[in-house]
Amino acid sequence: MKTYSIKDYTYNQLYKVYIGDDPEELIKKSGICVDQPFRAATGEIDDHIALCFLEENEHFSANINAIVHEAYHAMFYAFTSRGVTIEDENHEHVAYYLGWLTEQLYYTIYKHDKRRKTSNTE
Repeated sequence: MKTYSIKDYTYNQLYKVYIGDDPEELIKKSGICVDQPFRAATGEIDDHIALCFLEENEHFSANINAIVHEAYHAMFYAFTSRGVTIEDENHEHVAYYLGWLTEQLYYTIYKHDKRRKTSNTE
């Protein structure tokens, strides 16, 4: 299992990304509560927001759908804890932030997957 950090300096939010092949270990290390089988999950922890992505067999389960889905949950937790509103008509900040966070998660996962594939061939 690997853990990566993403720091948002705009809202002073820390995200920790947990990637591994053992769901029980992911839950234990990340500290999130998950009461059902999962491929990806997000939870609000005391000093950060945890995002977990499960590696299954030879294929990594974090597709763009799962990344955006979990990024939205993470953004919601960050905004809610800071009183940042998600309004019907003035939501440009939401779209911008979701794009930023999705990109950060995508590159973190992409780099992890690339390292994993490289280390498996050596």
